[in-house]
Amino acid sequence: MKADLHTHTTISDCSLTQEEVVKQAQKNKVTHLAITDHDTTMGLSEALALGEKYSVEIIPGIEISAYDYQNDKKCHIVGLYVPIDNKELQNFTAPVNQSRKDNLATQISNLTESGYDISMKDFQFRGELVVYKQHIMDVLIAKGYAQKIYGAKYQELFKGDGICNLKVNYPDALEAVRLLRAVNAFPVLAHPGIYDNFDIIEDLVDSGLMGIEGVYPHCSAQDYALIEQLSNKYDLLITGGTDIHGHYSDNPTAEVGDYSVDPSVLTEIKKLLL
Repeated sequence: MKADLHTHTTISDCSLTQEEVVKQAQKNKVTHLAITDHDTTMGLSEALALGEKYSVEIIPGIEISAYDYQNDKKCHIVGLYVPIDNKELQNFTAPVNQSRKDNLATQISNLTESGYDISMKDFQFRGELVVYKQHIMDVLIAKGYAQKIYGAKYQELFKGDGICNLKVNYPDALEAVRLLRAVNAFPVLAHPGIYDNFDIIEDLVDSGLMGIEGVYPHCSAQDYALIEQLSNKYDLLITGGTDIHGHYSDNPTAEVGDYSVDPSVLTEIKKLLL
């Protein structure tokens, strides 16, 4: 049995639908799957139904794209066992999603003024869903302006002084943890080595952090040793997952279950949430 406790779908910034993600889990013998789309609980009811269809236990989740304002770093917080229709949680994540939507209009305008044949119509397929930079790159690839998602064109447009590199109004990571605890969800520091979030862990723990990811792509042996040390020091459960993004990933061949933890950790989580 395997538990993949960090996955995404087309509802946020993955190219795989919910059904494709759940079917991959079934194929790869993942028995417990957390759907943790960025900044939304949209689609979790449907995910639970798909879990029943494919005999995969779905853990309703979220990944809050937050920020460590003390150390000026991104800091993502995964919530496990989130209430799927909670207004507090929806209101908390609404500003970051609105910020992304507002940015899209500016990004399209900047691209058009720079000679790119691109418009809002190219993103009608997203409907009311947020358009992420990966979707913009996908359109640019389809129009022949780029060859891959994270290539030279991505660096030119979305990094440094790039015309698509706009500020997003992220919520404070400490507040994200507090909110998840307030709605009786299980807050986890996501992939701490990626954004070097070790300096804020004590403050996150004081705010209610209960878990830390130690199993995820690009986690070095050195990072894992530190994660294990911090887990013991602050009594944090170690979780993790594949952080699947389909072909929007820097590893497009990754599949659900490539990174997993023992499902027994979920028993411990449930005890703590009682």
